[in-house]
Amino acid sequence: MQKILHYSVKLVVVLLAMILTTQLQAATRTASISGNWSSTATWGGNPVPTASDDVIIYNTSAAITVTVDIAAVCQSLTFKSSIKASTLSISGTNSLQVTNAVIINAGTLTNAHKIINVGSGSLSCASVTMGLTVSTRTCQIEIGTGTVTIAGNLTMNGNATANMIKFTAAGTMNIGGNIGGSLKGDIIPSTGTVNYNGNALQMVAMNNNYEYYNLNFNNPTEARLESYVNNTRVLGNITVESGIFSNGGFGMVGNSGKTFAVADGATFLLGGTSTFPTVFNVNLAAGSFVEYNGTNQAVADIASPGYGFLTLSNTGTKTAGGGLDIRGDLFIYSETATPVTFAADAYTHNVAGNWLNVESVVTGNSTVNFNGSTEQFIDGSLLIQTFHNISIASGSSVITYAPLLEINNNLTINSTGQLTIPPTIGVTCTGTINNAAGVTGLVVQSDETGTGSLINSNAGVPATVQRYIAAANWTTWYSGWHFLSSPVAAQAISGNWTPSGANGDYDFYAWDEPSNNWINFKNTTTPPTFITVNPGTNFVVGRGYEVAYEQSASHEFSGLLNVANVNKTLTVTSPNVNYSWNLLGNPYPCSLTWHTGWTLNNVGAISQVWSDAILDYVPLIAGEGIPAMNGFMVEALTNGASLTIPASARTQDPYTPWYKSGQTSNRIKLTARSADKVTGKESILLLNPNSTVDFDAQFDGHYLAGQGPKFYSLAGDDQLTVNSLPELGNDVQIPFVFAKNNSGNFTIELDTENLIPDLDIYLTDKKTGHEANLTENPVYAFSSDEGDDINRFTVHFLTTTGVAPVKENNSMHVYASGNTLYINQSDLQTGKVYLYSLTGQMMSTSLLEASPSQSISLPQLAPGMYLVNIRTGLGSYTQKIILK
Repeated sequence: MQKILHYSVKLVVVLLAMILTTQLQAATRTASISGNWSSTATWGGNPVPTASDDVIIYNTSAAITVTVDIAAVCQSLTFKSSIKASTLSISGTNSLQVTNAVIINAGTLTNAHKIINVGSGSLSCASVTMGLTVSTRTCQIEIGTGTVTIAGNLTMNGNATANMIKFTAAGTMNIGGNIGGSLKGDIIPSTGTVNYNGNALQMVAMNNNYEYYNLNFNNPTEARLESYVNNTRVLGNITVESGIFSNGGFGMVGNSGKTFAVADGATFLLGGTSTFPTVFNVNLAAGSFVEYNGTNQAVADIASPGYGFLTLSNTGTKTAGGGLDIRGDLFIYSETATPVTFAADAYTHNVAGNWLNVESVVTGNSTVNFNGSTEQFIDGSLLIQTFHNISIASGSSVITYAPLLEINNNLTINSTGQLTIPPTIGVTCTGTINNAAGVTGLVVQSDETGTGSLINSNAGVPATVQRYIAAANWTTWYSGWHFLSSPVAAQAISGNWTPSGANGDYDFYAWDEPSNNWINFKNTTTPPTFITVNPGTNFVVGRGYEVAYEQSASHEFSGLLNVANVNKTLTVTSPNVNYSWNLLGNPYPCSLTWHTGWTLNNVGAISQVWSDAILDYVPLIAGEGIPAMNGFMVEALTNGASLTIPASARTQDPYTPWYKSGQTSNRIKLTARSADKVTGKESILLLNPNSTVDFDAQFDGHYLAGQGPKFYSLAGDDQLTVNSLPELGNDVQIPFVFAKNNSGNFTIELDTENLIPDLDIYLTDKKTGHEANLTENPVYAFSSDEGDDINRFTVHFLTTTGVAPVKENNSMHVYASGNTLYINQSDLQTGKVYLYSLTGQMMSTSLLEASPSQSISLPQLAPGMYLVNIRTGLGSYTQKIILK
């Protein structure tokens, strides 16, 4: 215990000694006579000040000048009030580094000026404070060719004639804080520079007492004007060397022949409603940043070479004052709920970098000319990026990543220019595409994620359009089949369409309706040969093909894009086999809406496409999409039937590389699927108040066999994949046929997306006697044997009220005016209101209120006749309306 106590006492003694030594080392040095800093006589015989010493200049008997003749240091520097003048002079290459503050107190008698004169040397300190005084005894810092660096604030408590920063030559004052004080003092220029170089927000002092010559900015956070700039407040140049400078919303007017410059990597923020600095010569480096972040601003047309990177932000309208030249990116965005509007007007804007638009609006009839030397992007969070004209300069390459790019007028691709449309991206040009670069100038890409999409209006546009086709399992004959069609004219079936070499096998088939056979491209001898069925060895526009490849690849179509309507005549040679199906193809590099707007003469209302997911055909109902370059089967009801594939039915849906089935709320989709999920067959019951219980050519679709099990409903003797019915109520029972393929165990699954409201769906298995409520449990599993009765299943329904719907409800009165549906009822009921097209497509659904009069806003719909179906606990009511 004594030993521990001894050590503790010793430690305390050592610490006290260290503290005492430190206190003894920190001293105050006072200069009261003229002399050199390096002379001990200047300090009353005391040692020259060190970095830990406080220095005082205090003279009472005569004016003095202390001359810094070395690399001097001290902890603080104070000019005390006295009756005589005091000057600290730093000349040559000498310097004074003050760790803390410099305080210049006022003299007490006339001519008792307190001056720091930095001739060609340098002064650095944490802050400077000048005392309240008058013009006969000033506090000031004079700067010749030297440098003054103030890490913090410069505080001048006297007025303009009493406190001052006075430049006598081209020196520099670096200020890391703010300039101010109770009376603000004065800045008097010669040719010097004030450099705001702090690390936190700095307010740039700007009043009529301050005259800057050159004004520089190097603040990485922000240096911001506190008032306007005119030609008396800044006599020389303004340069943003690094960091951020903001005008604070104030105007800036310079002197003729002087320069406003923003260096590479530096940023100029232009706020408020102010315009770009005027009168100055403007020099914006290629890597500089200018951001208009105010409201309702004019965007200046900076003389060539123009802007570096340009940003239009915040809110309001940014109006182009001329054709803009932008060597970097153009970024348009808003941080508020109100988007920025870029009024581009009718100018041509040259953009050498990327176009980035985030939830903002571009107006006007401008042309955006992409003229970069490296790859450029069109991107942003907008679903639709809209341009009036786009031009791509020779040698420039543009890739659009906007989900949908709309060009409301013309697209011009100059020689050696290129526009690339990546997978899942859509481009629509409503005017003219002028592509002087040929098939390499316009490229629509495709990969395993999807395929790009293009809608154009004019003929004669050369392009390269890709279609990614995944590899088939070449050891399994039924794997990897896809329906295909060409989007260009005169595409040869050769090259990447007929590969060769190790692991490069392929199959390429045309469908021959007369013989009910697939004819291989490789068949050149056995009738019917491919060139007889096709005819020739080119893709036929509007015709579909079935293909499979051993290797995955993005195959290419090259040539002139199809843009015209395509007319097709169909055949019925063997009406008892496959119901006279003809294989056509989407002839465009974009999706195609089936049936809507088509001219069909004796052609069935349902088309069918191949789904590799179930190795079978699936039906398309009016309004559903056929993906770009996808083949599809149509049913000819008589020999010589015809149809027109209309260019007007083109639509943007670039997300699906091959057909994937959808579901809407006016249908019941059942899929019979093998237990191993390899094969399947879809069958659809479609609620269409305009249909009958028999086969309706304008609504129903016959069964078309693939590799899945047989599974279809019956309407009399008609085998239907799509069966349209006017009602699906308690008394409706629909027979279903099922016949196994090479599997033995199966499921019947109900697609549970968008089920018809208030309707339970039951499946009765006649073999087992089991009745399954598919609404509650959407998957029914069963086994099937050879020789089973194919008339095995029945589907029936139960409304949730237990009451079958009725067609009449005299308490309802429905009519439409404009885009509004009106419902009047005498027996006040709640329920649901459904609006259907005459083809049975559900257009909208709404809640029925227990109100004698209700109005419902409808979506924007094409003029024509529609069906309104109202369902309540008392039944249903259906009425036709006409929208004008």
